[in-house]
Amino acid sequence: MGLNLYIDPGTCSGYAYFEKAVLIACGIFTSDGVRPSATGVEFVVIERPQVYPQNPVPANDLVTLSILVGRLTEFYSSPVCKVEHVLPRAWKGQLPKEVCWARAAAKLSMAETLIVEQAKLPRSSVHNMRDAVALGIWHSDR
Repeated sequence: MGLNLYIDPGTCSGYAYFEKAVLIACGIFTSDGVRPSATGVEFVVIERPQVYPQNPVPANDLVTLSILVGRLTEFYSSPVCKVEHVLPRAWKGQLPKEVCWARAAAKLSMAETLIVEQAKLPRSSVHNMRDAVALGIWHSDR
């Protein structure tokens, strides 16, 4: 298993790199900014937007998010890199963000916890990075 990249898309998208199921880097990027590097990445998992009738999101927001997911898919797809989309329900169900993160954080090693803490992100976007890390932990069967 090589380098995997996990992305929680949004206005400030979260990303997490895992190597052999171990978190090695994480952070955020904006939709108009530089994307995380594809160098050495063999597999990318991107959370796919999902409509929740009980918690409606403005349609234009979902369209914008879907365009971003398409652009990221095109950017990372190559003969040496496979891209997969995962619905939020598939990897975290209906868990509130705080519960999802608490469960994921409990599975981090001390070194991985330090990587997350060193990211020093604005409070408004840290949840996207945490979701990317949690997605990576889930996908790595940890």
